[in-house]
Amino acid sequence: MNRPVRVELSKLSIARFGGLLTTFPIAEERFFTVGERVYCRSRKRKPAQHFAARMAAKLACRRLLGRVRLIDIE
Repeated sequence: MNRPVRVELSKLSIARFGGLLTTFPIAEERFFTVGERVYCRSRKRKPAQHFAARMAAKLACRRLLGRVRLIDIE
């Protein structure tokens, strides 16, 4: 018996998410581990792009796993 597989995609505006992190710096600490912050900040040219990509992946995982804190997903 074949069960259907559900696939979802998440997309996030890089500019809007970068603006969120600029406006609310505490969001960076709430959503990302120290290692993720160090990695994204080390990308000098486009750290917002890396933060947004990680957040989109975290949100997709959260949909699959259910109620889990975003900082617990790395």
